[in-house]
Amino acid sequence: MTPTTFTFHHKVDIQIRFNDIDMLGHVNNTKLQEYFDLGRMSYLQRIFGPAMFVDEEAIVIASMKSDFLSPVLLADKLEVLTTIFHLGNKSLKMMQHLRNVETRMVKTTCESVMVAVCKSSGQSMLIPEAWKQAIRTFEKSQELFHQ
Repeated sequence: MTPTTFTFHHKVDIQIRFNDIDMLGHVNNTKLQEYFDLGRMSYLQRIFGPAMFVDEEAIVIASMKSDFLSPVLLADKLEVLTTIFHLGNKSLKMMQHLRNVETRMVKTTCESVMVAVCKSSGQSMLIPEAWKQAIRTFEKSQELFHQ
């Protein structure tokens, strides 16, 4: 199975830790989600800076789907590639690939839907235009995103 082609402008290297490995030398699938979290956080901090979501607006994961394409092994040198490929009114879609740096083989994919929320009310809200513009600028694309 070959993952759909995406353009990625962000990547973060992942260090596999001893605790991530099972007795067969595989990385546990729950650890792979932690790797995606590291990539997601790094991506969002790159776009929004260190003061990310200190005001009333935040973004939360509403849905997440992973496809495990090939086992991740202790010897793999890994990176997480991250992109936002769709902007809606209140939500966005993010794609991530966990890839072997040396072979460039995609080991696992993760597609997430994230929703903008008002922290004080806990309700969904429109994605601020400033966020949309920051994402479009970082992704170097205006046409892939829908209002």
